[in-house]
Amino acid sequence: MQRINSTDEISLGDIFKAIWNNKTPIFILTSIIAMLFIVYAIMLPNKYQSKVITLPTESEDVGGLSSLANQFGGLASIAGMNLNGGAGNITKTLEILKSKAFLMEFIDKYELKVPLFAVNSWSHETGEYLFDKDVYDATAKKWMREVDFPRVAEPSLLEAYHKMTSEYLTISHDPKTNIVEITFTHYSPVLAQHVVTNLVQELNVRIRKIDVESAEKSVKYLNKMVDKTKISGLREVFFSLIEQEEKKRMLANIQDEYALEVLDPALIPEEKSSPKRAAIAASGIILGFLFSTFLLFFINWFRQNISVEK
Repeated sequence: MQRINSTDEISLGDIFKAIWNNKTPIFILTSIIAMLFIVYAIMLPNKYQSKVITLPTESEDVGGLSSLANQFGGLASIAGMNLNGGAGNITKTLEILKSKAFLMEFIDKYELKVPLFAVNSWSHETGEYLFDKDVYDATAKKWMREVDFPRVAEPSLLEAYHKMTSEYLTISHDPKTNIVEITFTHYSPVLAQHVVTNLVQELNVRIRKIDVESAEKSVKYLNKMVDKTKISGLREVFFSLIEQEEKKRMLANIQDEYALEVLDPALIPEEKSSPKRAAIAASGIILGFLFSTFLLFFINWFRQNISVEK
């Protein structure tokens, strides 16, 4: 190994000269580290990403509802009514979509525990999952994972919710365009498309159900108020509120894309989203070169200090 002369200052030229003189060991060590990175990248299973692009729907009666809200907001609140828009309320839509209750129910309905925890790859040839046998026995349909108390072998719905939202599901909202993007990443491209498509459908069903029940409850209350009230002015107000609630209920029953309208549907991805094998290999080369260079300079420095002491 070519030693660097011990001086108070080392120029950039000295460093390049030392690297060039030690190019063979640097090249060998860099190649070894790069090969380890490449092998690691090859062993990583492919993941696929499916995305649906949606836009919150706007009720045709938003203007009328806003006008009524300004005039009769107090009465409406007594009746438990929301005159600030039902399906068009993006804040409510997003909060329900991200909520534990909604996603845990979704995971349970579509049996996503196994795909979230036990699958570690997917076969293009057979279209079947490849399972981690230490986590799940697919033949016996039995959970095998070892976990600390209070968790048990089979993940709870709450644990599945945290797994899904931290590793697989991404929900983004652009306040400028109001676009909502829902993305799901998984080893199976089929499951990724299946999840995001059904998430939108189930969300529309959930919010439609909430608004229909709210409208029915409000109409029932307002009809009682009409029967009790003899003042013509108040009766007209109640009839106007009833009309708006009936319109909202009718809209909910006839509109499939009630809360979110699909602008670009989710497709089964044909190309993987990760791993980025070329980037991993390039990182291996760079890190390998830096590590080998540092190591050789350190060895040279250590030998120089030993020789000085002697």
